[in-house]
Parts: sequence; C-alpha cells; structure tokens
Amino acid sequence: MVAVRASGVLGAVALGAGMLIATPASAGTFTGTAAAPGAAATQCIGVAPTYADVLVRAARTETIEHPATWVTEARWTRWVVDQPYRAGVPEISHVEREWSSEPLEGWTETGESRYVVTQPAVPGTPEVQEQTEERLVDPGQPYVPPTYEQVHHDAVYRTVHHEAVWSTLNHPAVYETIHHPAVVEYEFRQNPTGRTYWSTDPEWNAQGNENSQGWTATGASRVLEAERDEQVLVEEAWDEQVLVKEAWDEQVLVKEAWVEDVLVEPGQEFVAPTYEWVVVVPYQPAVPAVPEQGHTVREYVRVVVTQEAEPEVEEVGHLEERWAATSPGEGWEDTGATRQVQVEAAWTEEVHHPAEYENRMIDPGVTCAAPGAGAGGGGAGGRAGTAVPVRLVAAGVDAPAGTNAAASKATVATLPTTGATTGLLAAAVVAGAAGAALLAVRSLAGRIADGVGRHRLDRGRDTAAGRERARRDAARRRAHRRTA
Repeated sequence: MVAVRASGVLGAVALGAGMLIATPASAGTFTGTAAAPGAAATQCIGVAPTYADVLVRAARTETIEHPATWVTEARWTRWVVDQPYRAGVPEISHVEREWSSEPLEGWTETGESRYVVTQPAVPGTPEVQEQTEERLVDPGQPYVPPTYEQVHHDAVYRTVHHEAVWSTLNHPAVYETIHHPAVVEYEFRQNPTGRTYWSTDPEWNAQGNENSQGWTATGASRVLEAERDEQVLVEEAWDEQVLVKEAWDEQVLVKEAWVEDVLVEPGQEFVAPTYEWVVVVPYQPAVPAVPEQGHTVREYVRVVVTQEAEPEVEEVGHLEERWAATSPGEGWEDTGATRQVQVEAAWTEEVHHPAEYENRMIDPGVTCAAPGAGAGGGGAGGRAGTAVPVRLVAAGVDAPAGTNAAASKATVATLPTTGATTGLLAAAVVAGAAGAALLAVRSLAGRIADGVGRHRLDRGRDTAAGRERARRDAARRRAHRRTA
C-alpha cells in the first residue's frame, strides 16, 4: 500500500517536470536579436538527424489480490426406499379325493371303502334246438290291364324377369375449413440463477410482482407451429342409386296348348306266390354261469396348495441428505438450512511487465538552405556536410537578478516552435511518459483494492446481505489505505 501511494506521488512529480522542461518560459525569456552584418557566418554545415531507443515505460511488477470465492449451498433431503412395501398374500388350497386299492404316497386314508365290480356275473343258459317253418316270401300279383286318360295341356309360357333400372347420382364430400393460429413460445429468464423457461403465455409470471421469483421476459420467441388452415371432412362422398324404372316380369310363349293320352295306371302282370323255409329259433349251445368279479377300494385325500401364503413386508428406507447450490434432481426437498462454502481461497497474482522502448529522434540535425538561394530563398534541400551561407541569430537571455547579462549571452540553434533545445525535449518526453505510467498503476491498484473494475471476482448470489457485506469490506479497505 505504501508503494502504491509512493508511485502516485512520483508519477505526479515526473509529469510536472516533463511539462516544465518542455515549456520555453522555464529557461528564461528569449529575445532574438539580429547580429551585426560583420558577425554573420558565411557557411552552414548540415548535420544528419540522430535516432535512439527511448524508454517509454520501465519494467514493473503488478500485484493483484484476489479475494476468496464463496458459494451458498442449501441442505436437500429425500427419502430413499431400500425395501418397498409388499402386501400379504393368503394361502389358497383345495382337497383332492381319490379311490385306490393300493396305498398312495402323500395321500391320507379317510377310512371309507367300497366294492368295485370289475366284471358282472353272467348266468348259465341250457342248450336250445333249431326250429324252422314255411313262410310266404312273395305273395305274387294278379293281372291288371293298363289305364289311359286324355290330358289337356295348357300353353307353356316362360317368365322373363327384367331388373329395375337405376341411375347412380354422385354426391361429393363436404369439408369444413378450421383455422389454426400459430403456436409461439416466449423465453423468460430468472435473474438470480440465470435459468430460462419457455411458455406459450406471453404474460407468464413476468410482471415483476412479489410472486414472480425473479422471472422476466427476455423478448426472445420461437414459433413451434406455423399458422395453418385445416380441411376437416364433415361428410364423405357417397353415391345415391336413383330408380329410373322398376323391375317387371314378361310372359313369353314357349309352347302352345295340346292334348295328350297319358298312361294313368300301367296295370300288372300275373306273378305266382313264392314260399321258403325260415329258421324260427336258432340252435344255441349250453352256456355255463360266470360268477361276479371285483375288488375293494379305499378313499384317500390330500391338500393341494395352488398359492403359497406370503407375509406382509413393511417399507424400509433411510433419509438421505446432500448439500448443493441447486436441487440435485427429482424427489429432493429443500430443508431451508444453508451454509457458506469456500470454492477458492484468496490468492495473490503477480504480473511482470517488461520495459517498453520506442525508437525516437533525439537530434533533428541541421538542414541547410540550397546553394545560391539568396537571402530570401531559404528552405529544405541540403544534405549532411554541405557548406552553404546561413544567417545565425544571437539569442539574448534575460538572466535572473544578480548575474552578468553579458556573460549569459550565447549563440544557439533554436527549434522552430518552442525554442527548447533537442536534449531538453527528449528529457521532457521521458519524464512525462514515466509520470503517466505511475499514475495509471496507482489508479489500477486502487480499483482492484476496492473490488471494482475488470479484476473484480464473483462474490456469489446478488442479495441484499451480500451487497451490504461488500460495502462494509470496501469501506474497511479504504480506511486501511488512509491509515497506512
């Protein structure tokens, strides 16, 4: 801090010295008097200009103090289910019954039994002899003569059916035009977080009221769906059948009426009756009796479980906590507790600037008039080493009180404008540049100490408490500089 204050004082002194040197009045009052004709020189020797690298800005080291960076984190919690809840399931079963003559594995005998007949008893039959008799097989038939009858046949007509004649009338489809306006989304930005949100409502939470939570409209928009007209089918096209002529039947004569002798009864020839011997009772050999066969079976039961019982399982979980500046994701809830976390510690940066030089003219040299130009023909055009007549002016210096004015007179070459010598002009330029550089360094260091300018770091969320804290810190730094 002492170095910064010293740099400001030195810069002001150097800048003032440069301005003092460059001013003609600082060397006294120059009075130009023409020399006597006998004292005028007859030759001019031209001298070339002299250039050299002049220090514009000395090497320096800039120290920048970076304050610590803090972030406000909130405590978020969520419930994590380690084992989900599962409802209990009752057992479902049924009883099966089975009859068996042998024990069944896994079955339980009820004590009930029954007799099962595998083959019923068959009684015996005695031997039966064959019995026959003569029976009429075909009674024959008596003779009957044929019978004829005259039959009158009407004319035969054929019915020709003519289909109805229809005409097809086409009805075109009926459409209705529905206008759909354009769908536009508008962008909103939340000032504290910088988050953006798109909504089709241009007035969505952007009135700056106490419920807007810092959302404001950015003015940006985008078209999701362009304006369009939609043709909606109201009634499809359909064809209507219009009756032109109804269906009708036409009777067409196929054969005229006629008379025919038709055989009514063909009669029959005489056929004699036929007889044969028929077995009335067939022969049956004797069949011995067969006793009943069977066995005893017992009843067995078993329980068949179609669905095993499952107990009820309670939900088991744990509460998970996390500190974060923003919500970690879905399911997290803000507890309201906050803390300040240092993201980056305060650090000092040193920037080394090398010295800066500039090639400048130190001595403009002497430019002689062209030979033979005469008394009124001065001007440029000579070169170094050319001897030409020139009139010199003896400059009279008003010396301060107490000095010998005659001893202070000297013949000097003056500059066209300021009257200062070339050596003094170079010194003035160097002093002025050094002073301006020192003043710039002091201004930059002061801005960094106050926390402003391009080296200011982000101090977290812009809140009223943060602004008040920054104001108190800046006031303490300024008070420290005044007492240092």
